[in-house]
Amino acid sequence: MKNQKGITLIALVVTIVILIILAGVSIGMLTGDNGTISNANKASDETKKGNYQETLELIGINLQQKAKNMSEEELIEQYEKEIKQDKLFKKAKEISRVDKRRPITIQVKTEEDWIYWVTEEEVLYRGFEAERGIYVSLNGNTLSFFDNEEDAYNNKDSEEHYYGNIREIHMAYNEQQPWRNMSEIEKVVIVDEIEPISMCNYFHTLKNLKEIENIEKINTSRVKSMYQLFCHCDSLDNLDLSTFDTSNVVDMGRMFNACKTLNNLNLSSFNTANVTNMVEMFDYCSNMIVLDISSFDTSNVKDMTRMFAYCKKINSILVGPKWKLAEKQVEIFAACGVREVTKNF
Repeated sequence: MKNQKGITLIALVVTIVILIILAGVSIGMLTGDNGTISNANKASDETKKGNYQETLELIGINLQQKAKNMSEEELIEQYEKEIKQDKLFKKAKEISRVDKRRPITIQVKTEEDWIYWVTEEEVLYRGFEAERGIYVSLNGNTLSFFDNEEDAYNNKDSEEHYYGNIREIHMAYNEQQPWRNMSEIEKVVIVDEIEPISMCNYFHTLKNLKEIENIEKINTSRVKSMYQLFCHCDSLDNLDLSTFDTSNVVDMGRMFNACKTLNNLNLSSFNTANVTNMVEMFDYCSNMIVLDISSFDTSNVKDMTRMFAYCKKINSILVGPKWKLAEKQVEIFAACGVREVTKNF
């Protein structure tokens, strides 16, 4: 009897273990990445996306039938109104025009953060808001920045000139962007709105760069490093950065270093309250005559070494009430056209 009880107890334990294992497998099949629940959620999402796509297309088809004599502007305006009135888009987070895009485009961001672009001719699913990247490619002498892979890839002039998604890459001081020192680049175009995390070395050593188109489409609100951003952009003579949000930037070291032809620089929006490094920020801006940094708050800057060195033509550096010299200021005015700043308040 005792042996039978022992065998029965062992059998019971084995049975329980097997049941636990089977339960784990079942839960895994239900909840894993390829589990039943996960697949059901994916299928549900795809159905919703299909409904959004189909509804937007139907609105367009009905509108085309009613509005044969409308201009593109009038048709898109009516299209936007009808999307806003449709019950499927009552909870949409955004229904608005994409600024300056041709053909005229309406961006629809659903409550799930799915993005659709609507034009007179088509409806395009553009992806999930959180997945928006910064995709870069070169075509001829123009380096272009996109928010999606398809447009960037189609823009390239060769496979080696497609640089992929750079959004999550923080270029360290000793690393460079893959297009660095490319003498053929004369123009940069920001095609779509982009939101970089770091702009360290972005345009470093583009010596023949003369123009940056749509620079206002760069959302810099999350950027912490602008180290060497325009360093050695020898041919840039004009930069309007008045749309830059620099409230989170910590490092502006060598930002405009050796911009030898730069003579018109708008920094009126710059909030530098968190900046700690301004080493060589304007070093060798040898064509600058007046530098207005009245918006600068330098209360947290620790190092201004050679900040204005070799600005030989400069005759005025205008500062505001929040300007103060950093503890470290070695050769700050070395070979500079002035020996001190001018209060502009």
